[in-house]
Formats: sequence, structure tokens, C-alpha cells
Amino acid sequence: MGIAKYKLNKKGSHVAVIISFVIFVTFLFFIYVALEPAVKSKQAREQFLSSSKDALFSNFSVNITYASINIDDDFDIDGEDCLRITGLSQIMPAGLDGSNIFVKDSSGAAVGFSWDEGDNSIEVEEENSNRFFKAYVSEAISSDEASLNGCPAVSSSRYTLGLIKTEEKAFEQKIVNAIQAYQAGYSPFKNSIGISEDKNIGFDFTYSNKTSITTGEESPETNVYAMEFSFDYLDRNMTSETGKLTVRTW
Repeated sequence: MGIAKYKLNKKGSHVAVIISFVIFVTFLFFIYVALEPAVKSKQAREQFLSSSKDALFSNFSVNITYASINIDDDFDIDGEDCLRITGLSQIMPAGLDGSNIFVKDSSGAAVGFSWDEGDNSIEVEEENSNRFFKAYVSEAISSDEASLNGCPAVSSSRYTLGLIKTEEKAFEQKIVNAIQAYQAGYSPFKNSIGISEDKNIGFDFTYSNKTSITTGEESPETNVYAMEFSFDYLDRNMTSETGKLTVRTW
């Protein structure tokens, strides 16, 4: 009798374990069912913010072509106020002109210049016997040309043209333009970057010096989702800086 009773209790304990397991699995199932909509909603918002970031970066970015120009040491530039560097057709992409150029000297300071489309030459201001210049060309650049005259010519045989490189970069001015376009017309701006009418978006741009500019939209106090992205951009002096984009949706 004692043995039979022991076997009966052992069988009952197995049943209790199975019932407990079923209850636990059922509990997990109900938790999943309850949380699934919130999880899917969070994932959808994260995907939207990520795709919105890509759309904004595409709006901020454009190609830039740049090359260094190093004048030969034996070319006499003493006492000259400017130089005319000829034979630079390679650095000017089609459709661009002198208003799309920015020039720096060896110290990284901007110098005055004038572009001549006739012979693809650039006249640059010359100070302190500077022999090194770097030219940047992009549709995102908007510059004023200087008035330079009587500059001695430096032919292509008297300077070395560095590697000409073209790459896509985000520009500070393009970011500012995007914020201004957003504020001028929310719906047209969304349409221009491929965001559907039923979606809401706002964003901030934080400069490398930690100051910020924002779209300044009116959004609800709750249910606002945001993501931050660090990225490199070119400032107005064609200097590479690191900023931050904060994208919001609600």
C-alpha cells in the first residue's frame, strides 16, 4: 500500500508540472498579444525615422570636386598681388561657373579669386609668396568673384595639380536651406524629400560648436519619437566639421 501511494503522488506531481507549464506558456502568450501592437508601432516609427534621416541627408548632400595647386618653387612670384593659373578645365564640372568655386591658401584661409570660362583659368589673390592653393567646386557653393587684373600667368607646366577628387558631402548651407524650406511650406517640403502627407516630421541640426537650429514645428507634448545621428558636413568655409541631426515624428 505504501508503494502504490508513492507512485500515485509521483504521477500527480507530473500532472502539476504540466499544468504549471501550460499556465506559464499561456501567460507569455497573452503578454505577447498585449505588447505586440506597441512593439510593432515602435518598430514602424524607428523605420520611419531611419528612412527620414536618409531622405534628409540626400537633401543636404551634393557632389563637390576639389584639387590642390602647387606652384613650382622656381617660378618668381615675389611682389605679385595675384596669379593667373591656367589650364584648369579638369576641376570644373559641367554646368558650373565661377559662382560655384571656393579657394583656400596654404593656411586654410579663403582667398579672393576670379574664374575665366574662356580659357579655364583662375586668378587668385597672392599674399606672402603663397604657392599652394586648394580649389573647391560644387553647386552647393555660392560665392562672389573678386575683381583682379594684370595677374601674371602660371601655365600648367609651372605648377602641379594634385589629385582631383569628387565625392558627396553634406553642406551647412544645404541644411539651413532645408530648414527654411520646411518653415516656408511644410507639405511641399515633405513632398520634395518623399515623405507622405500622412506622416509628421521635424528636425534639429546641431553644429560642431553645440549651437542648434530647428524647424520649430508645433508637435504634441506626448507620443513624440526622436532619433539622433552624428555626421560630417562642410561649413561655409569648406571646413569639415561633425554635427548632429535629431529627427522627430509623432
